[in-house]
Amino acid sequence: MILVDLRMPRMSGVELYEQLEETRPELAARVLFLSGDISQLSEPGNTPVARERVLVKPLELGELERRILEFVRGTGAGR
Repeated sequence: MILVDLRMPRMSGVELYEQLEETRPELAARVLFLSGDISQLSEPGNTPVARERVLVKPLELGELERRILEFVRGTGAGR
């Protein structure tokens, strides 16, 4: 699993994801995103990636663990 922030210096998480989709799709399938900017996620269709792949900060450790388990088991992130 790869956990990236949507906003990072030099390259956004979405840009990283897009590069992985082109060059290493097996890795792109492992990406979950973090974001502290909930305004970006407030309207349907406004998110550059599937909402199921985005964890909103601050995030409780238990929630992070649950989402990671769901993702790894294939029940999360729209799988």
